[in-house]
Amino acid sequence: RTLPPQHRLALLLVYGEGFDYDHAAYVLDASPETVAGRLVKITADLADHLAAAERAHAEVADGLRAERLA
Repeated sequence: RTLPPQHRLALLLVYGEGFDYDHAAYVLDASPETVAGRLVKITADLADHLAAAERAHAEVADGLRAERLA
């Protein structure tokens, strides 16, 4: 899944280029609160994605252990 362009730009400007929220907001023609909200959304989505990947990895590992014991 890809990020919407405005979310991607907020991420790039703040974490990639080191802009503060005010400067990123100016570039994006949005409020600093909107920039902050987009970054919160990205962080939450990433945490969900990583948790799902971790669960899938654990299921595969459990299956491999079960095969070895069988």
